[in-house]
Amino acid sequence: MTKQEKVEWLQRYRLSLMREKQLLEECAMMRSRMTALSQSLGQPRVQGGKREDRTARVLERLEQLEAKLTAEAERELELRGQIEQAIASVEDERLQLLLRMHYFSGKSWDAIADVMQLDERWLRRLHTRALEQLRPGS
Repeated sequence: MTKQEKVEWLQRYRLSLMREKQLLEECAMMRSRMTALSQSLGQPRVQGGKREDRTARVLERLEQLEAKLTAEAERELELRGQIEQAIASVEDERLQLLLRMHYFSGKSWDAIADVMQLDERWLRRLHTRALEQLRPGS
């Protein structure tokens, strides 16, 4: 994997967090809809049960969508676990910290340099070294 591909792979961490949050919000909305529909099943039948049948079909479809969204959220969690494991495999803890602050927390190079008390140019060299040690998927 090239340096640029590793950077892009690491950048997926924060995107994954945002995607999972979106998926979980959609699941909550689905649950809310399912609750409302389930309650409507207890209402009197309309036109020989057509309303109840239609509501049951919609409820089933919502349950399928929620299961799909939950599976997607689990895949996002798995991706982040792989990224975390790859960073943990970098031997130098300073390099791990650098990668975590930049890719997990979204800190700028300037902010990381301040925290680590390093010159920004040296920090960027350390970043290159960290990427060289990074082994995605191992």
